[in-house]
Amino acid sequence: MKLAELKEFTEQDFVYGMLEWIGEDPEWFSFDWKPGMPHSDHLEKLENNRLGQNLPEGIVPSTMLYAQYEGVLVGRVNIRHHLNKNLEERGGHVGYAIAPRFRGKGLGLEMVKQSLQHCKQIGLTSLLITCASANTASIKIIEAIGGELIEECFDDQAAEPIKKFSVKL
Repeated sequence: MKLAELKEFTEQDFVYGMLEWIGEDPEWFSFDWKPGMPHSDHLEKLENNRLGQNLPEGIVPSTMLYAQYEGVLVGRVNIRHHLNKNLEERGGHVGYAIAPRFRGKGLGLEMVKQSLQHCKQIGLTSLLITCASANTASIKIIEAIGGELIEECFDDQAAEPIKKFSVKL
């Protein structure tokens, strides 16, 4: 598996990867891409996010990494460089998603494991990672990378119980 920023892949790689999300919310694959958006604009938006430039209010600097497996972009990891109040409640430092047909194959765990090196490179020493309490696949990933449960609470906005984990790097 290769994990890298989108600029390391082609526009065709991204479009082909997006096809894996048909029937799903496209934001699971990319928060910033919109239908009809030129690839160059998308890459510029991702770079601005990484550099913390021209960010909307309430958005922190972040790096989006995409995972390629067998020639397909199968998922992504979004690493938030620091937390704001909203991310402390839900989201944390690391958010990730794997395309439906690639779930249950260990690719999510591999993707998250590889992303930890990037977290270290930007100076993070511990991570907050959150997920829905019912998301057993995500809980297994978080625990496999050393996540320790620090709190279980209710997310009013999503109307569901969530778990918060701490991961030491």
